[in-house]
Amino acid sequence: MPDEEAPYPGEFYAAVHTGNPGDIGFYRQSCAGRAGVLEIACGQGRVGSELSAAGLDVVGLDIDADALVVARAAGLTCIEADMRRFRLERRFERVIIPFNSLYCLLSDDDVVACLSNACRHLERGGEVIFDGYVADANEFSTGRARARTASQQLGAITIGGRIFDVHEKITVWPATRRVDVRYQHVPRDGGEIVTGTIRQRYLAASELMSLLSQAGLALLSIQGGFVGERFTPDSEHMVVRAGAQT
Repeated sequence: MPDEEAPYPGEFYAAVHTGNPGDIGFYRQSCAGRAGVLEIACGQGRVGSELSAAGLDVVGLDIDADALVVARAAGLTCIEADMRRFRLERRFERVIIPFNSLYCLLSDDDVVACLSNACRHLERGGEVIFDGYVADANEFSTGRARARTASQQLGAITIGGRIFDVHEKITVWPATRRVDVRYQHVPRDGGEIVTGTIRQRYLAASELMSLLSQAGLALLSIQGGFVGERFTPDSEHMVVRAGAQT
């Protein structure tokens, strides 16, 4: 697998990755009326700042100090910490992990560590809620074990008054469901190409029960989208709600 490289520049990441339609509304509704909300991997505060603006008591947590500067400027109370190892002096009625953030953890042990932490910080009767893209059964078939790469142009973004065409190159390791996406932001007026890479490991829905159980959680529901769609093998998203085991 490729070596690590410089972090994805925050303003470019935010311009390209604007979330999934309906996700903010879903989290706002799911957290409404709750005394405390913890957002794990809050990044620049795209979700958490909206919940805070709606009057919710929200704390954002992320390991990226630069991203938290932006989140705080957007009005979100933030803590810099590792999502696998944080310890806070309070509990929350909702712990949310939006927009594939759990997939940034590249091993089962790390996923369980994060979910265990989330469970540890729940109030009695609270819920851990997260969403992610579905690991397509054909794309990630272990029978197709060799890495595959595909490229495409996504569109254009504007940063600092300059227009950048955005290209992505996706490399998939089917056997491990590892996905590396390298972005190139090419300025139309010439100059340096800005790059950034996101490395993720997709989770299969069939794994959830085991991972949640190891973290002390029990599955409450799984949906195929943000407005209550039924989860099926053809769903693009999975939206998961879990509570502490009793």
